[in-house]
Amino acid sequence: HPCRTRPGQLVAHTSRCHWYFNCTVAALENLGGHLSALEEECRYPQLFDTVTRRCREFINVRCGDRFEPVDPCKLSGEIGEYDANQCRGANCVPCKHRYGSCRGRQNGIYPFHTERWTPTFITCYQQRNIAQDDCQPPTPIFSPVNRDCVALSDVPKTKGGLRPDCSFREDGFYPDEQGRCGIFFECQDGQFTGYDECPSGTVFDPLTLRCQQLDRSSPPCGEGQNPSCSDRHDGFHADPFGRCPYYFECRKNQFVRHLTCDFGAFDPVTEECVIPTELMPRPCGLLPNPCEGKPSGFYPDEGSNCAHYVECSRGVMISNGTCPQGTVFSSISGRCDRPENAPPPCGLAPSCEDRQDGRYAALTRGCSFYFECKRGRFAGLKQCEFQDGGFFFNEKTGKCDFPQNICPPCGYRWWGW
Repeated sequence: HPCRTRPGQLVAHTSRCHWYFNCTVAALENLGGHLSALEEECRYPQLFDTVTRRCREFINVRCGDRFEPVDPCKLSGEIGEYDANQCRGANCVPCKHRYGSCRGRQNGIYPFHTERWTPTFITCYQQRNIAQDDCQPPTPIFSPVNRDCVALSDVPKTKGGLRPDCSFREDGFYPDEQGRCGIFFECQDGQFTGYDECPSGTVFDPLTLRCQQLDRSSPPCGEGQNPSCSDRHDGFHADPFGRCPYYFECRKNQFVRHLTCDFGAFDPVTEECVIPTELMPRPCGLLPNPCEGKPSGFYPDEGSNCAHYVECSRGVMISNGTCPQGTVFSSISGRCDRPENAPPPCGLAPSCEDRQDGRYAALTRGCSFYFECKRGRFAGLKQCEFQDGGFFFNEKTGKCDFPQNICPPCGYRWWGW
């Protein structure tokens, strides 16, 4: 054993560069002469220097033939990594969760845990973790993409941030989702390409998609025309342009006021300001948006058997409503109606599947009723009146007519007459 020939010294381990033998008299007395227990380990990432006979920073040590470790944790199945950081008790946080690994990495800064977006990052030098730091406000999160500290507005929503999701958006410019009036962003090929800022004294107008003077821009950022409430129910409605903190109030089909959430975003489902926002529909949350890809207008909520409906504006969900008991929302009339006047799957109106465009008799409603099919969909139920050409519907001509011109059972015209 090396301590037999060099008592009182610190002696380099024969095979491991971060280990050494403590051959001091004090060590021998404490261990009762058990020489095999004299192996000690340098603090990570130090190595034992054979020249100065002490632990030094790794950049000042030459290991020669001795094994040179780089990882702070002892990997499963491997021998020679640092043992001091390993857990010794049941309540210990595993080494790999306390130290980020630099094994196989170039010099630079990296996220603490592979590709996760967290405040903590590590500095790697010669495959060693030489520093562990935390990002600070106003850039509190470390981006594994940029490898730098970034603001929450640059962190994807799926990672807990506020960066807009462009996966469901068409190419173009959009107003800032956080309500910053002079800020807008661009989407290209389903990807967020970055923010931009309007010149001083102007704001981004979501209608013209340009920076405008205040008097030419939509409120609440500008002084332009307020949204119409003529077809909207009483209550609160989300901003029609996807600016998440903004919403407005309608009463008796009249616009009342614009409002802003102090924190979080306005949820068009609950009609409340909520935080966190993950359980909201996109674009402000992460849940599917029933309005994506649809023109502005009102649509039935088929998940509720059309007892509810949603209002869409430019692919953004503005509000949801509930039909009176016994009615369903009809996609044809754009309002709550009796089930027999609403198309499938929620209504009982006749099916237009496999029918050509045109008019068809609705005999279950009576001889004066008919329905129209357009592009394979039910287009509405109508009733013949005198000014239409007659009181009954003639299925042969597809027009309103009088009974003497219509075959039974609705008329009394007989073959050959």
